[in-house]
Parts: sequence; C-alpha cells; structure tokens
Amino acid sequence: MTVVRPLFSVTGLSDALGKPLTPLLLTAFISLAWILAVVCGVCDVSHVCRSE
Repeated sequence: MTVVRPLFSVTGLSDALGKPLTPLLLTAFISLAWILAVVCGVCDVSHVCRSE
C-alpha cells in the first residue's frame, strides 16, 4: 500500500489524472483497501471477501 503514491508519481499517472483529483482518488482507494483488509482479516466475516 505504501508504494501506490510513489508509483503514480514515477509513472506519470499523477500528472495525467490531474493534481486536484489524484490525491483524493488515491486516498479513497488506499482507505478502502485498509478498511477491507481490517474487516476481512480481523472480524469473522471472511465470506464477504471471498466469492464462492
């Protein structure tokens, strides 16, 4: 997760998407990924993360 922002900078995606939009999208994406990791990893709701 910590390499998402630097990768966007190095590859030029930050400039392509635009400066006001990119930080907001990356923050939302990273926050959602952490929330899903906590919910699926800590709680006993692993069926939410798996498609069976």
